[in-house]
Amino acid sequence: MRMRRLPFVVACLLVLGGSAARAQSRVPGASPPADPAAPAVSLETSQAAPTAERRWYGWQTLVPDAALIAVMVAEIESHSGHMPNRDVIPVGAFAFGVPAVHVVHRRWAHTAGSIAARVALPLIIGLANSVENAEFNARGMSWGWVGGMAAASVLDALFAWDAR
Repeated sequence: MRMRRLPFVVACLLVLGGSAARAQSRVPGASPPADPAAPAVSLETSQAAPTAERRWYGWQTLVPDAALIAVMVAEIESHSGHMPNRDVIPVGAFAFGVPAVHVVHRRWAHTAGSIAARVALPLIIGLANSVENAEFNARGMSWGWVGGMAAASVLDALFAWDAR
């Protein structure tokens, strides 16, 4: 019963994460150095210093992740609760496809962190969820894997900020 709620929770997280796509943050820019030849008092209105704009591109990572997670959920449900062997391609796309978005945005450290999270979190959560009464549970492993994918996806989207 507990695992039946996982797709709903994943969908809610992805929808809530997508609503933050419209949010943008402004970082105040540094003020220009003062001109020593300028008069001490000026009657002109001062202009605000230009601000550096940060844009959230996490929606570019959430959209393909949502599709891949939906494929994994459908595969698990169609195979009595365990991942079939043919899911190697969606797992590979999950681990290396979306980090390419960080490469396009020239975020090299985020690319490495994204790959590490996308490999480690599904594996750790899947293994932790696979033990039931000191026995291996394939269904728990599969749902834990999907939960780890969702966690890595949300974590990745939270740090997807681009300075322009």
